[in-house]
Amino acid sequence: MTSRNGPTGKAARRRAEPPPVTLTGERIGTNLKVTATHDGQAIHIDTVNLDVAQHRQRFIRGVVKRLAGVDTAVLEAELMKLSTTLSAQPQAKPDVGLIPSLPVKVKLTYKPDQNGRLGTLTAERDGETVHLDYGLNPVKASHRQRFIKALAEVLPNLDRSHAEGEALNIANKLTGEPVASAAPAICVELDVSRIVRPEQFFAAEVSGLTVPAMQLIDGRPAAKWALNLRWADGRRESRDLARSIDLPNNGKLWVHPVPGEPTMTTASGWSTTARQAWLRGSAARNPGDLFKDLCESIAYFIDLPPDLAAGTTATLALWSILTYSFQAWDAVPYLFIGSPTFFCWPRFAYRDIHVQQVRQGVQVFHR
Repeated sequence: MTSRNGPTGKAARRRAEPPPVTLTGERIGTNLKVTATHDGQAIHIDTVNLDVAQHRQRFIRGVVKRLAGVDTAVLEAELMKLSTTLSAQPQAKPDVGLIPSLPVKVKLTYKPDQNGRLGTLTAERDGETVHLDYGLNPVKASHRQRFIKALAEVLPNLDRSHAEGEALNIANKLTGEPVASAAPAICVELDVSRIVRPEQFFAAEVSGLTVPAMQLIDGRPAAKWALNLRWADGRRESRDLARSIDLPNNGKLWVHPVPGEPTMTTASGWSTTARQAWLRGSAARNPGDLFKDLCESIAYFIDLPPDLAAGTTATLALWSILTYSFQAWDAVPYLFIGSPTFFCWPRFAYRDIHVQQVRQGVQVFHR
């Protein structure tokens, strides 16, 4: 009997019946190595803790990837039943008198999927499948490491170097050329004095100051960080900010942290005209004249009591100069300004100043 929508009755029920899946388990320490088979063929193997819902769901997802139409509710019930059955069995106690077992070697095989981008990586020991994973690309080091890590949970005595070599051989065959192994990072301790902040630093070999610079690229304005350097021999240069600076004595300064790209509106404490003049070798201003001009500008904008005006103005002027060179000292003073509102003095300091309102005063420290 049929209808316009297709078969009905027993034929439809037979077609809708989910494919049968058989589960077997083996205790591996506190976890269980569970194998799912269909028509006598292993379709998924994983080492899980069946008491944990996330582990059961992970196993079920692995089975569904391999075999469509599986009844997930039935499969989870079978997992719980398997957990109860294996938990009731006594665990074999290790024989402490035995000689530690030798490293276990496995054979890896890879079968790409229809798209050829991913596939199934299988580990066999003595002809028996001990672990397999779907959706892997052996060319990627992270995928190989993930597989080896999971395999080591199944086989605690795994010969990892041999297994990694097997995975690399598969990757080499897929690419037709040698694939670099994921070598462990080499750690070298650095002298902290060789690490400098990009905005401003002073070292015996070179001093530097980084500011945002605007330029035209393909007819469009763009922003970048310009690192301006003055070397011990008097040379001056401007270069793009990088993670390190090579020194004449084969040494190196490391720049940290490296900021993200500046925006088009990032304020610069050093004008383009002044920077270009500096690069051409313009002489620095006389410190005495600079101090005098700063005092006059501060006195013009800030109304101070006559008995405190001279000392306060001089302190603000000197502290403004300090903000351009504070990195040369191990410690610098904070400045506490008692004022009901903020005022113009920070405009004389290098870059913007971080300000924290503290009741009736302002604590100012340049960073």
